[in-house]
Amino acid sequence: EEYGVTKGGMQMMSAEAIAAQSSILSGLYIIWMPHPSCRLTQAAHEGIKNGTSQCCRVGNQSKCLCGHSLEHHNEVKVSLKQSHGYIRPPSCKVGKCRCNSFAYCPTRPEECGQWWLPRRRDFDANAWIEVIFS
Repeated sequence: EEYGVTKGGMQMMSAEAIAAQSSILSGLYIIWMPHPSCRLTQAAHEGIKNGTSQCCRVGNQSKCLCGHSLEHHNEVKVSLKQSHGYIRPPSCKVGKCRCNSFAYCPTRPEECGQWWLPRRRDFDANAWIEVIFS
């Protein structure tokens, strides 16, 4: 049995490093964290309340529930008038896609705090993704 960061975890960390570089260049830093209305454990609800919940950096390669990446959505525009740093998520610009608002979708269990799943012998990352996008 191997120890350390999983292969998928390394992919996630590499994607986060690329997104960090993009944030530095653009001056725009986008993160995702679960909304308090999500069905979460009590500990997760407490994490959201006190600011210690799971969050992920969103970059150009991050996926939307429509199946397209952020780079396939219209440019994110920020207005100084917007409060609390929230932005209106951009619509998809791919052909006949009906997505009108980017909705981040984790593509690895580690991205949503389920770091233990890839450690299971019977874990199938492709099946996990299929469930997410179904």
